[in-house]
Amino acid sequence: MLLKRISRRVFGKRLLLAAAGWYVFSMFPCCIRPAGDKKLWLALGDTLFPDLKKSPDVRDINFWHHLLFTLNDKNYDPDIQAFIRRGWIRFNKYLDKNGIAFENLPYEKRAGIIDKLIEETGWAENWVARLQILIFEAAFLDPHYKVNLHRSGWKWVHHAYGVPRPDDSADYFSLLAKRKKTEIIRSL
Repeated sequence: MLLKRISRRVFGKRLLLAAAGWYVFSMFPCCIRPAGDKKLWLALGDTLFPDLKKSPDVRDINFWHHLLFTLNDKNYDPDIQAFIRRGWIRFNKYLDKNGIAFENLPYEKRAGIIDKLIEETGWAENWVARLQILIFEAAFLDPHYKVNLHRSGWKWVHHAYGVPRPDDSADYFSLLAKRKKTEIIRSL
């Protein structure tokens, strides 16, 4: 016999603990792994930024990396991070409720679902706009930050990048470290 018999009391306690744990977990969207399903995120990115033979693909610009970086950056606006996470949860609930396998659909049907989602909800339009901002950031950031690796976003808009480009001594991370150091010195 694979299943052990347990009393109703023990079963009730375990069920109550599991429900309490889930409730606490769901109260803090920051604790939910932001990535969710990479395949679904990329399908959503493809829908919001379709590869029209002239524009780069979300994989070329490494949207996935930029999304994860943004959601885990301690210096990024926490309200925006929470908004993206909440939108992702709502988006998944919408798909589940309607029995939609979004990532398996062709572009036209996915675009129709996004349009319908925006039409039916009050939150989706802003959420989709925020995701499009992240996609464009990934397309136009310097490859030093592990996005836009083949400069495909720059090539798309015929951008002639400037000099100097960021290096390890003058990039986002080193500038943050310098700012922290300056703040410490000022506080003395």
